[in-house]
Amino acid sequence: MKDLKILSEITTRYGNRNVNELEFSSPEDFKKYKAKHKMRPGTVVKVAGKDKVIGDEPKKASPKKRFEDIPFMHADVERIKQFAKDNNLEINDMSRDPNGAISVDFDGTDEDMEKALSSRFYGDEPEDVKDTIARGTEIGKDDESKPKETAPIENRPGETFGKNYKSVGDMMDSISQQKERVQLNITDFDSMDQFNGALFIEDGKLMYPGFDGEPTEVDDQDTQLAVFDLIKDGEVNVGRSEFRQGDRVKDNGGMHAANILKNLKGNWDFDGVQKIGNDFYNADGEKMDNDDVEDFYYEQGYDADDNNVGVELGRPLPSDAKPPTIENLNQLSKITTRYNKWLSWKVY
Repeated sequence: MKDLKILSEITTRYGNRNVNELEFSSPEDFKKYKAKHKMRPGTVVKVAGKDKVIGDEPKKASPKKRFEDIPFMHADVERIKQFAKDNNLEINDMSRDPNGAISVDFDGTDEDMEKALSSRFYGDEPEDVKDTIARGTEIGKDDESKPKETAPIENRPGETFGKNYKSVGDMMDSISQQKERVQLNITDFDSMDQFNGALFIEDGKLMYPGFDGEPTEVDDQDTQLAVFDLIKDGEVNVGRSEFRQGDRVKDNGGMHAANILKNLKGNWDFDGVQKIGNDFYNADGEKMDNDDVEDFYYEQGYDADDNNVGVELGRPLPSDAKPPTIENLNQLSKITTRYNKWLSWKVY
């Protein structure tokens, strides 16, 4: 019997295997068998002609989930971003509650979220960590089909902007839908200075005048959260975005007049001073810097009683208008002079 037992064994790279080993013609057959039978780890089977060791199968990666409204009472946005990076999490959205705490929606696995919440920095209790993990929703199965918030186009000049937004994500989703220009007026004095006096939406992007009045996109989370805070405080109103000849353009409380005028949509002539793109040119065809435009505003935008009445729009210029040059103006002057001489000859 001992000899027969030895004869019935075959040596393989996995050690001794019984000749009556399990063999499956396809992975599907093996899967069906495994579902009905408990198999000891280390058991060697043959699947579609290849040896397979039970227990060596790669573990299935945990699905990413969304964990909403994780509060941070004292951390700023930069520290929260570092917290996410350290724990392999992604920031999906954020908002600020009336008490000043920032709430964040994170995307990540259960394991990464548990590690983050249990870290010394966050310091949640084990039971609280379990509750938060249990509330996580697998991405793609949460309520992503909910309707978008009101688009800015439905706001009228003078109305408070974005009063229905619940988070930065709501705000940016809404702005991305807005393809027409929307001028936004900031009523908070300090924030006017932060955004150079002007905030507007153009081509689905939130913009403000950056260095020397050049349009700059608000694309970082810190600034987006700052704008969201202003909106929740009712400090942002919808301004006029479409103007006609004869309308008056007024700056925000006497601040940043140059940026307000430079970011006016379209090309315009202000009785000799021309706006082409985001630049202004004086009557001599010279490009005006911000100080020159400010001086122009204060000369034109204040009445005899020193009331800020704004600058009256002259005629609109074509969309392909070119900046005036001294050469062109001199040539125009020569033509005008010849024309006047011709009129004098005809009279006499």
